[in-house]
Amino acid sequence: MNLVVDIRRFPRSKTNPQYNSEVLEAKLKEEGIGYQHFACLGGFRKPKRDSPNTAWKNPSFRGFADYMLTAEFDAPKK
Repeated sequence: MNLVVDIRRFPRSKTNPQYNSEVLEAKLKEEGIGYQHFACLGGFRKPKRDSPNTAWKNPSFRGFADYMLTAEFDAPKK
């Protein structure tokens, strides 16, 4: 493995500070592993009123499924 891609929208943790982006990036660099943060791929999305993803009963999952259908979600992969 040569790269870790962090997709957390907010790359911080109060309970596990070793996973804060700055700390994680430094530790990975020591091991010769790269670090990239793509906040645009993170969660915490609200579902659309006209969501086509009605099979998801959990609003958070439905919101993220809606977001996955947008150009914004697809952009970092190009």
